[in-house]
Amino acid sequence: FRSIPLIRLSFPHWSQRCYKNNTGYFSGHGSVDCDFPPSILRKAANHRVASSGASPIYGDLAHFIQRFRMSEEEINAVWEDILSFDVETELVTRNDRTEYNASCLFLKRKDGNNTWEKWVQNSFEAPVYSTFEMSFRVWIAIIIVTTLSLFTSMAVLLLIILYRHNALISSVSKTFSVLSVLGLSLSIASSYFLLSSQPTEEECAARLWLAPMGITIALAALGAKTYRIHKIFGELGIGVSERRSTNAKERPLTDCYIFTRFMLTPVLLMILILGVHQGLRPPIERQTTETNSSENRITTYHHCSFDYIFCYVIVSFLGVLTILITKFAYDVRDTPLQFNEARELGLALYTVILAGLIGVPLMIYFQENNEYQAKRATIAFLQAIVPAIIILTLFGKRLFHAIRGRTVEDLNQNIKKIVRINSEFKPHRRSKSTSKRLSEHFETDQKCRRTNKISAYAQPPVVKRIISEL
Repeated sequence: FRSIPLIRLSFPHWSQRCYKNNTGYFSGHGSVDCDFPPSILRKAANHRVASSGASPIYGDLAHFIQRFRMSEEEINAVWEDILSFDVETELVTRNDRTEYNASCLFLKRKDGNNTWEKWVQNSFEAPVYSTFEMSFRVWIAIIIVTTLSLFTSMAVLLLIILYRHNALISSVSKTFSVLSVLGLSLSIASSYFLLSSQPTEEECAARLWLAPMGITIALAALGAKTYRIHKIFGELGIGVSERRSTNAKERPLTDCYIFTRFMLTPVLLMILILGVHQGLRPPIERQTTETNSSENRITTYHHCSFDYIFCYVIVSFLGVLTILITKFAYDVRDTPLQFNEARELGLALYTVILAGLIGVPLMIYFQENNEYQAKRATIAFLQAIVPAIIILTLFGKRLFHAIRGRTVEDLNQNIKKIVRINSEFKPHRRSKSTSKRLSEHFETDQKCRRTNKISAYAQPPVVKRIISEL
């Protein structure tokens, strides 16, 4: 250093061969016997900083590293601000200035020539912070679709009540039909709670409870009346192969008995699952931040957070209940027309499966791409449209015939006419199969009528069990 009186000693010049066997000691074999190698100061930077196409922050840092220059004189000046040499004691001591203060003095010396300003550039722009708000068009679309679906379900409910004495409606249990429509309506109404861009804890709890409870009530009601038809025609040997009951003192299959025996259990189980979820891991409002580099925008999304394990349990429970109902409906698929809902239940099941095949991949895609508005709209439309389609599938045809004043006998005459027309022509393989199924269905219905078990609604004891208790 310039402030320290040092005398340079002459050594042989440094070479690679001289330092080949250097041990670092000053005596003995392998000691230093030539001058030190020259020290070259280098500037180092991370490859992400130095690479092209870096972010604005890295680009500014790379610009500084490339343009930074510091001469030997300037380096010595900085060290003189940090250290001092006492001539009397020949000791080097630290000054009061720290390395930071010495660096500040260095920049102030450079400030006169505006040198350091050439080293620095600031291309960074502070991002724009925003909070997610659902667009007005999507908001209106959800309201319109949900309201139309809810209006449809209420119209079907009103028609079921008005035509409850019609044989086509009473034969499929008007009480459980009303409960199933109410359950699906509850699922439709839950779409309204997806309209809030910043949901509260109460709204998150409503999202947790309404849709699963509505679907459970609907499935339990459909399962209850299908279970009753299964029990009745299982005893008659119609629609259930080789199954007959010998218990003559079995309890009547009233609405109250079926409700407590079949419907109440799944509803209570769902309440238990949701209650445990609410108690152990209640749904809460959380925030997710998304950074859009192209627009230099940071958006905060507010959403409800649910426990995935409980969600899997809920979906599995509803799946088991659906499979059980499908099994009952399949067993009684050959029952007389007025009691047979196997086709309607099958179409409803296909609707649910199709909605799942379309909706689940869409929601996963929207979640991975942070498209929360599209995801929320998809959930709302599925919760509103699918239940409305199921309601129309289950009760639309029966209500249509009931409004037109058609009876069970009219429908049976149509089936008989179809069978007669098919028999007049030489059918190919497919039409023969269709004709055979229609013939078997008509003959089964006629079998019930010949044995006076279902015809006049007045023959004890089977008729009271089939008709008066529905």
